[in-house]
Amino acid sequence: MWTDQELASAGFGSLTAVGSGSDRPPRLIELSHSPPGARRHVVLVGKGITFDSGGLSLKPNDGMKAMNTDMAGGAAVIAVMSALASLGIPDKVTGLVAAAENMPSGSAYRPGDVLRCFGGRTVEILNTDAEGRLVLADAIAYADATLEPDQIVDVATLTGAARIALGGRVAALYSTSDDLAAALLASGEASGDRLWRMPLAEEYRSALDSPVADLSKSCAATAESAEPDPSRPRSSCASSPDPGPGRTSISRGRPGAVRTTGNCRLVARDSAPGCCSAGCLRT
Repeated sequence: MWTDQELASAGFGSLTAVGSGSDRPPRLIELSHSPPGARRHVVLVGKGITFDSGGLSLKPNDGMKAMNTDMAGGAAVIAVMSALASLGIPDKVTGLVAAAENMPSGSAYRPGDVLRCFGGRTVEILNTDAEGRLVLADAIAYADATLEPDQIVDVATLTGAARIALGGRVAALYSTSDDLAAALLASGEASGDRLWRMPLAEEYRSALDSPVADLSKSCAATAESAEPDPSRPRSSCASSPDPGPGRTSISRGRPGAVRTTGNCRLVARDSAPGCCSAGCLRT
């Protein structure tokens, strides 16, 4: 468990900024499954926003009611990590949960701030309610720089626009690895936690440009903010924050729809090295 002082000293500028407005300081939770003779190292990264008010870019009341579930990605990672030993998974797996509470206060980070992420890349803040990609960026950059993973998969309730595109039953998958994406899509179909692969078009890259930082962040991609090794394929999943009005067949309290998919993926050890982000359906 990394404390806020340790995070600040180590350069986790984005995670510490997101948690700076709360009386409850941010944490990075690091879990490990290290069986003897492991030949592959998979890192799972979960968004652990324990409550998301939007920060100074405050959400409306109706948009805030379910925000104690914005930690569903982190919960999914913890759930997977808790099952690995009993499933006999032979790979080394590290679970990272970037945990913070996004609150408004006099010490909160602000629109217009420029943050320095882990590894040195700078990000201009345009909206403090786009905090999930910031905490993920620090955790992914840390994993890439220090943990020597073969694959990185991140899981997050990121973002509400995914529900507009795909509804409340399918999570969006972004990936630079065709093999890893195919394995996750197959696992999702097998478990009933469906994913849909989204495009990563080069034409959209200019939307990340900033006149004062390496990136702007109202729509800045997590993978770009983290700047992982370009030789490591990357994937991202985004999902809806709730199943939508009147839809109750998705059980309340479910910690994340990709929990089963994650376990299936770790059992199916057939894809190339890569990095992937997977969204979870928060209810």
